[in-house]
Amino acid sequence: MKSIIIRLIPIFVVINYFWNLIPIQSLPDLLKIVIGDFIGPIVILSLFITLSLKFIWKIPIIGYLFRWLFNTNVPLYGSWLGEIEYEFENKKKSKKVFLVIKQPDALKINILFYSDERESTSDSASIINKNGRSTLIYTYKTEDMIKNKEKNPLHSGTAVLRIDASPRYFKLNGEYYSTRKTVGSMTFLRKSKKVSDSYKSIKKICGL
Repeated sequence: MKSIIIRLIPIFVVINYFWNLIPIQSLPDLLKIVIGDFIGPIVILSLFITLSLKFIWKIPIIGYLFRWLFNTNVPLYGSWLGEIEYEFENKKKSKKVFLVIKQPDALKINILFYSDERESTSDSASIINKNGRSTLIYTYKTEDMIKNKEKNPLHSGTAVLRIDASPRYFKLNGEYYSTRKTVGSMTFLRKSKKVSDSYKSIKKICGL
């Protein structure tokens, strides 16, 4: 908490400077001092933080600032095309899959997973920043579907995906572990910042 307060001081100074440019000379001296030096900058700072966490954090320079100040999430929102490799009935297999990442604000993250056989939603999700690396970790539960119920029953699991962010593309790669005692590897590339709520629409967004 102390480090966050220290980091906020320069922002407060800048906001206070611009606030002082607003003409409030017509107010009584005491009220002018209270509003000009304390209330105004605090209100503006609060509004700035609130709006930034909800909307403005998607702008790169604001996002970097907030990750430095508050350890907020990397902007991963959008539609992702990927591939999983797994073993089923003693045979190694692979298939195309899709990931939809929704971020209502800079602190929350929700994940939808789609394949031709199953859909799953995240129960919890977080981005862990450690030793200069960011990792997306989420737990999931599969949705009930009619297709392949016997071979692919309801289950839950955990996915651990390392985030490779560059100016040109975002990439996720890692592993998943399910309660069916299965493991596999996953790799995803973000194809669009648009999000989808169905298997059909995400295929279209990803150009398939």
